[in-house]
Amino acid sequence: LAHDTRRLSEHQTSMRDLLRAIVVLSVTLVVAAATAWAASAHSATLLGLPAPLVAAAVAFAVNLAAFVPAALLRTERFYDATGTLSFLAVLAVALAAAPSWSLPRVLPALLVAVWTLRLGSFLVARIRRASKDGRFDEIKGRPARFFVAWALQALWAQLTSLPAVMLVSAREERTLSAIELAGYAL
Repeated sequence: LAHDTRRLSEHQTSMRDLLRAIVVLSVTLVVAAATAWAASAHSATLLGLPAPLVAAAVAFAVNLAAFVPAALLRTERFYDATGTLSFLAVLAVALAAAPSWSLPRVLPALLVAVWTLRLGSFLVARIRRASKDGRFDEIKGRPARFFVAWALQALWAQLTSLPAVMLVSAREERTLSAIELAGYAL
């Protein structure tokens, strides 16, 4: 009886995790799609779709592709590397869609890439030193909950890179103002 009760409790926990994951994923996808769509009004297209929308899809695809082996291996060891790759992939989409590679387009992408590599190298080095990330101890053995972390990372990469994606993939060419140059210099 105790064994059956424990199995029932584990099943109920798994179902709750799955429902939460479905809700979080649904909200995450709606937020990503809505913000990407809103940012698409003046963007160039790639594969017939607005660049911010393609960039959002790529961020989610990168994280989903990395989640599968991470869940199977029950490891978070390449979570931070995947976050770094997500940012770089989103920037690559924006650059691929860009009508030109002028300074006003390339500069924001370059600065975001430098920040991404700096933060990513720090996070990857930290996980290599520690050999684990305690934030994942409770969830990496529970695939639905573990998936939520990866979906939120995709949304984070998409949302925080969105201003750069908009600048890089804008249909109209623009010049840098003195204020922008001063801001970039900082």
